Amino acid sequence: MPNLHLRVMGYLLGTGLFLSACNSGSSGKRGGEEAVREPAGSSSVESELLLMILGDFKDGMFRGVSLGNTKDQVKLTETFELFEESDFQLGFTHDTRQLETVDVYYFFSKDKAVVDKIVVDVFLNSKAATDQLWSETVRYYTKAYGEPSAAGSTRINWQQEQFKLDLENVTNGIDNGLKLTFAPLKIVVAIN
Repeated sequence: MPNLHLRVMGYLLGTGLFLSACNSGSSGKRGGEEAVREPAGSSSVESELLLMILGDFKDGMFRGVSLGNTKDQVKLTETFELFEESDFQLGFTHDTRQLETVDVYYFFSKDKAVVDKIVVDVFLNSKAATDQLWSETVRYYTKAYGEPSAAGSTRINWQQEQFKLDLENVTNGIDNGLKLTFAPLKIVVAIN
């Protein structure tokens, strides 16, 4: 029996060293750009989850995809598992080691068949995990886009020149999670 314990310990140590060596080249920056990618000063599981949700993409609004991309462009870019497809929607999913789920939906306009909206549903295991991911996400997008244009206790909104991002805490006592929605900025023109 002692021999078995030594083999298991050796395997675990070797695997840890291998994984450490594989990750040592990662800097958190992409292609020469200053990375907004690193959540502010935190090394929590939720920081890692946010980075996984964002993906390591050089271009695009979210995970390498932008509003206006075609369905083929989304399929070539998105790395999560495709689980839903219709004429006007693609759905991708990813389950984490903590059994949390990230679903990303790309909605397509009926007339142009290009991405018209991106919705991200993040299902988490606890309210505490949701609160931490909320904080990490707010820090990340505030650094990327500036101060929110509207902020409440469960919903925050950032507006850019061409689009808006809504972040919502959808925790309801039974389920825990966040929802992010990227949509075109609708400009309302008043005619007098």
